[in-house]
Amino acid sequence: MRIAVIDLGTNTFNLLIADVNDKNIEFIYKAKMPSKLGEEGINNNLIHEDAFARAINIIKEYKKIIDKHHIHKLYAVATSAVRSADNSHAFVSEIAEATGVNVEVISGEKEAQLIYGGVHKTVSEEDSSYLILDIGGGSTEFILVKDNDVKSVKSFDLGMARLIEKFKPSEPITKMEISDIEAFLKLELNDFFEEVKKQNVQTLIGSSGSFDTILSMVAHKFFKPGHFKKKLSSEFDREHFDYLYELMIKSNLKERCEIPGMDLIRVEMMVLAMVFTNLVIKELEIKKLMQSRYALKEGLLFSL
Repeated sequence: MRIAVIDLGTNTFNLLIADVNDKNIEFIYKAKMPSKLGEEGINNNLIHEDAFARAINIIKEYKKIIDKHHIHKLYAVATSAVRSADNSHAFVSEIAEATGVNVEVISGEKEAQLIYGGVHKTVSEEDSSYLILDIGGGSTEFILVKDNDVKSVKSFDLGMARLIEKFKPSEPITKMEISDIEAFLKLELNDFFEEVKKQNVQTLIGSSGSFDTILSMVAHKFFKPGHFKKKLSSEFDREHFDYLYELMIKSNLKERCEIPGMDLIRVEMMVLAMVFTNLVIKELEIKKLMQSRYALKEGLLFSL
């Protein structure tokens, strides 16, 4: 059976087409396009009319691709920006009317569960205890796994689009701004951090765009561009992360656009994504850093 999945993320719309049977999944086609649903309203719980138009245009393009691949089923799911918007019903209705695509708005917990469903397929047997971190534009998900048992599934409205709108950081970001953002995040995440510390989990596995970009920049700087491409999950050095962290916080937007391996779709959000990740590493005394190639859209396929 050929299935298409559209992940309507706050920052990016992802398309994945795959052939699915009882024994395996063969990926046929992947695409991503910037949606920026959070611009001009995410913290006011609104999807701006410009974002409406962008979303419909992207779904129309994806629908053309989907029709060419003769799929049997289409699943479209929307996450943080849509589920928190007061005009989410109008948004979903307008997409259905304009494109014929019916979008399901999923909860933060369901989003985290699907992310886990993708990530755990890429983890080796030796990594039985870990914390998954998926940094989005509207929300950020954590999944805590201890001895192959899921201990906690959390979704926080702490996406990078929300933080950018709230703090409006300078270019480059200042030390005071970093301190203010870290203080805010510590307050929001304190209870969860304490929960993780009790489990003594020291491996962090990142998924989705921010960690894909980190790994791409690591490959371009320290290895070769395609160094990690054949691996479903990849370990990278703390020293390499620290180098990129310093590079991000000292750079302005123009400079980041020129960094080899940078995903231009994420260039505005990468500074705060690095600040967020660095805080998690420090607070939880993380020893091992990994990236998973699978996330929500793959998890949705595996759940079928």
